[in-house]
Amino acid sequence: MRGSRLERECRAEYCPLAQEKTAGTPEQAVTETVYKLNTSDMEATSTFVHIGDKILTQHGVNVTSYEAFGFASKEEAQAALEPQIAELNTLDEYEHTIEYGETHMTEEYIANYEAMDPADVVKLPGMDELDTTADADYYSLEQTIDELEAAGYTKVE
Repeated sequence: MRGSRLERECRAEYCPLAQEKTAGTPEQAVTETVYKLNTSDMEATSTFVHIGDKILTQHGVNVTSYEAFGFASKEEAQAALEPQIAELNTLDEYEHTIEYGETHMTEEYIANYEAMDPADVVKLPGMDELDTTADADYYSLEQTIDELEAAGYTKVE
């Protein structure tokens, strides 16, 4: 999915700003925050572009063994996951792909929360764990970080 239309738009609009020195309060500055998880059978990276506590976009890459995900084979993983991924990709401002290797799969996704319908955000995997509701004003970085750190993720400095 590298170089997808949505990814280019999100990066072009937000990431250059994240690297500039922005005047004003920290709540007004666009910032990029990265969290990683490395275990014996999984590597995950989540990159958030945000203003204060409000997440604008999220880009994630997860490399996971089939065994860790509970699948016996590449074919079993494809059969189970492809229908779910197809359904997720019907949501506006969200893209999700999976590349299937011999022993591992590489999952990549990008969500433009700033432009997504909040009713669609709650359909994404894991959003129920963050107590997100369809009438939420925004996706909270603080709440997300709490969940990530509880799961073993660490901030990349």
